[in-house]
Amino acid sequence: MPSGNWTVTVVLSPSVFGRVDYYRMGVGVVDEASGKALSLHYNTQAGNGGVEVTYFSSLTQYGTWLNGWAGSRPEYFFARISYDGAGYTFKISADYGATWKTVATAAKASYFTATHVGLVLESYNPIQAGLLTISCFYWDDPDYPASNAI
Repeated sequence: MPSGNWTVTVVLSPSVFGRVDYYRMGVGVVDEASGKALSLHYNTQAGNGGVEVTYFSSLTQYGTWLNGWAGSRPEYFFARISYDGAGYTFKISADYGATWKTVATAAKASYFTATHVGLVLESYNPIQAGLLTISCFYWDDPDYPASNAI
């Protein structure tokens, strides 16, 4: 993770090969020592799609839903996580990055200091390997700025 304040912006597209429910895709931060994580993702559990921010008390244990709202599956998922030294801000864009709407905020003191940031992809039901994937069309953070991409 970069030191100081940082922002990570991603553009994702689900490749679900006909699946319309029971998956979660997005971007998140994790504390390697504890396994605690915060995830900004599009969730289709039980076919009720929507954007949400979720806290996981470990990489295998759901913790708390912070905020979110219902919505149809996006063709492209524009997501952004920012850190200002005191906490995290989770935002999405519905207009290809022109404007950003805050989904949730999380104080570092209430959760953890992130050691890693990465993509989130999870299925609720067993499926054949390779059927649930996401494509990352854009990634920008202080360590890997999009302006340096080939």
